[in-house]
Amino acid sequence: MGWWSTDIMGGDSPLDVEDFMFDKAGVEKFPEKGGLGKLSKKWLEKNQTTIIDKMYKGGSPEKDDLDIAYQVLGYWILKVGAKLDNELKIKILNAAETDNWAEGNGERELTMKLFADAVKAYDPTKAVEIKQTGLIETFLNKSNVE
Repeated sequence: MGWWSTDIMGGDSPLDVEDFMFDKAGVEKFPEKGGLGKLSKKWLEKNQTTIIDKMYKGGSPEKDDLDIAYQVLGYWILKVGAKLDNELKIKILNAAETDNWAEGNGERELTMKLFADAVKAYDPTKAVEIKQTGLIETFLNKSNVE
């Protein structure tokens, strides 16, 4: 399906990363199936420095794939208010600041700038909600315009 918005979670690739994280955490993603709907702060703090390696099993993913993985991980760390390892913070910032799609798309560039600003200012004592536009919401907005 690809991407429906320039948001961090606005496409299939970030949802695949998120699904992997939920699977490794042993959490049912969808509340309607009895799940929690989010990763726990405790799990993210324990696994944040290793989850990307586990995802790629020590392989060498494409830069775009790795950037998306770090962006999703950063999104979830901020969302639940988990402590952020300094080395990982640098990787998340790099993934936002060197996002290939942002180079040719002003909307994605703004998304990445705002995300990087949120990561830089992040205080782990407060969770940060980063607005995301879901697929259905995007579809409804576009169909109302046309």
